[in-house]
Amino acid sequence: MSFFDFKDNIVIENGVPFIIIDNIKFILIHQIYLKHTGNKYVSACTETINFLDNFNIRPKNIIDLGACWGEFSLFLGKRFPDCNIFSIEGSEKNFKILNINLNNNLGLSTNIKPFNLIISENDGFEEISDSLSTTNTLKNVINKEDNKYKKVNSNKLETFVNNNNLKVDFLKIDIEGSEIKLLSDLKIILPKSIQVELINYNSIETNLFFLQELSEFYNFFDPEGWALINIRDLKEKVKERLMVGPIIDVFMINKNYK
Repeated sequence: MSFFDFKDNIVIENGVPFIIIDNIKFILIHQIYLKHTGNKYVSACTETINFLDNFNIRPKNIIDLGACWGEFSLFLGKRFPDCNIFSIEGSEKNFKILNINLNNNLGLSTNIKPFNLIISENDGFEEISDSLSTTNTLKNVINKEDNKYKKVNSNKLETFVNNNNLKVDFLKIDIEGSEIKLLSDLKIILPKSIQVELINYNSIETNLFFLQELSEFYNFFDPEGWALINIRDLKEKVKERLMVGPIIDVFMINKNYK
C-alpha cells in the first residue's frame, strides 16, 4: 500500500483526477506527479523562485518558454500575483492541458497569457513532436521516424517581444535543445534575468559555446548559495554534469541590471 501513499491531495471532479500541490490544481494526466510516494511533490520552480528572491528581482513581465502544462507559470503567478506571465508552449496536446490547468486555477491565472507558439530562429513555422510529454522536440533538433510531428507557428524571440511591447524581467527557457536557436536574440532583447535548461540533445561543445557567447552580456550564478561563478568554472561544471546526466539549469543576470 506504500505505493499509494501520496502526500498531496488527489481529487476527482466530474470523473477527472486532479492533484493539488501547494494549493495549485493540476490535471493528473502523467505519472510525473506520482513518482515520489511518501513525500510531497516539490516543484522545480522552487529553485527558480529562490533565485528571483535572492537577487530581489520583482518581475513585471515573465516569459515562460516551454511552459508545458503550466507548472512554472502557475507557481510564478502565485509568487508574483501582479506580474504578467507569457506562457508559451509549442505542443498542441500540452497546450490543451496548460489551458485546463489555467482554467482550474482562475485565482492565480488572471495575468497568465497562453500562446501555442514555437520560439525559434525564424518567423514562420516549425515542426514539433506532439505528445503529452515534457520532452517534445523540434524536428530539426531530433528527427525520429516514430514521432508524430505537427506544424506550428513560430516567432523569433525578438519578434515576440516586440509584438507584445515587452521589457522582459525574467525569461525561463526549457525547450529541449532549441535554446541554441535563441542565441542572437538573447543578445538583442537582453532580459534582466534568465534560467535556461541545457540538455545533452546538443553536444557539450555546443552548450559551452552558447554560454561563452552569453558571458559578454550576463553574469552567471551557482544555485548552491547563489555566488557569482566565472565562465571558466561554469563551463567545467556544465561539462561535468552533462557527462553524467541529461540536463543542467543555468542562472544568469544581465550585467547592466541594477
